[in-house]
Amino acid sequence: MRMNSALAAALLPAALIVLTGCPLPPLVVLPTELDRGVELRAYSQQLSVEDGDAARWSLTGGSLPTGLTLDEDSGLLSGLPTAAGTFAFTVQVSDQQLFTRFGEQSYSVEIIERLAVSSTLATAQVGVAYSEPIAATGGVMPFTFSLVGLPAGLTFDATTGVISGTPVIANPAIALQVTVTDSGQPQQQRIANLTLVIRPQPLAFETTMLEDGQVDVAYTATIETVDGRAPITFSVSDGLLPEGLSLNTSTGVISGTPTTAETATFTIQAEDSDDPSTTITQEFTLTIAA
Repeated sequence: MRMNSALAAALLPAALIVLTGCPLPPLVVLPTELDRGVELRAYSQQLSVEDGDAARWSLTGGSLPTGLTLDEDSGLLSGLPTAAGTFAFTVQVSDQQLFTRFGEQSYSVEIIERLAVSSTLATAQVGVAYSEPIAATGGVMPFTFSLVGLPAGLTFDATTGVISGTPVIANPAIALQVTVTDSGQPQQQRIANLTLVIRPQPLAFETTMLEDGQVDVAYTATIETVDGRAPITFSVSDGLLPEGLSLNTSTGVISGTPTTAETATFTIQAEDSDDPSTTITQEFTLTIAA
């Protein structure tokens, strides 16, 4: 059977290479470098050859990033990376020509740790200097920050992510929203909702002494407190009030009609409604004259 002249002309160079013992030129695998990936973000990179038709792709050394696979037919490297790190591996490809050619390429691909923002902030207190950084991990530094919802008395540094200043108004739950952007390629951005607790100044007694009373004469005195978070609850934690007097636990008022001449020493406890609450005590002496 006589071979078609055009086919013979096409096969002749390759045949001559084989017959003369000269190796076939290798396939050139592209790209020569792979893009970086991000942990838990879909990754896709198409491998190809510079000339010829790729027929079969395979991994001949090293390990692919965890979560990625190499399609042996298409040369597509894709998947969802589940671990950060730098991964080195080698791929091989063959073509579909009559005399098979091969190509090989070694890669090192970096999977960047996923950017994360802590949702926890230290508790602040009215009248007390405050400085607290917003904690961001992963990604590629430096980070840039933006913050919405900051209360009076506090400022925010967009470069360092530090909230600082002196709070002026107590609030048990201030809603803040922070946006953190890293410097990586591909770039990452995270938005987090934070809650800032500003406690009031510590509860304190404003009343330190009580006026004397008299037997059979109506008596009224108020235990005053300052700061803390209302409502305040009062109680006698030690000792006894003079006979005929009682303490209103909601208002701190001691009232009644004394029935016995005496000097009584007792301790008043006050507890505010903060979380956690503040409890203070104060010893008082009350003399009831005959």
